[in-house]
Amino acid sequence: MVTAHSRLPAFLMNLDRLPADDHFDAFVNEIMETSGCFDTAPDGGVGLWKLSLHGISAHGATEQEVIDSWTREARLVCPLDDAEDDGFITIHPPIKKLGVA
Repeated sequence: MVTAHSRLPAFLMNLDRLPADDHFDAFVNEIMETSGCFDTAPDGGVGLWKLSLHGISAHGATEQEVIDSWTREARLVCPLDDAEDDGFITIHPPIKKLGVA
């Protein structure tokens, strides 16, 4: 079963691969699939934008600012240092030496 917490690393890795122009669509899709919240400024103009997704909340004066703010916060909560170049996280069990006592 995929939980919201296991989706966060995958979502962040997906954002890394997408051009900035596609981030808004990625956020809208993820919000719909995980019951997040994206409150826009009145009439889409200047005002307070709010974004809450995967237990992380952010706000900003513009759509791009709130997306950037949320992404920074998410990277603090979920660093992707173990990600390989192909985007997958591979966890290997410790190697046990056979026949050594």
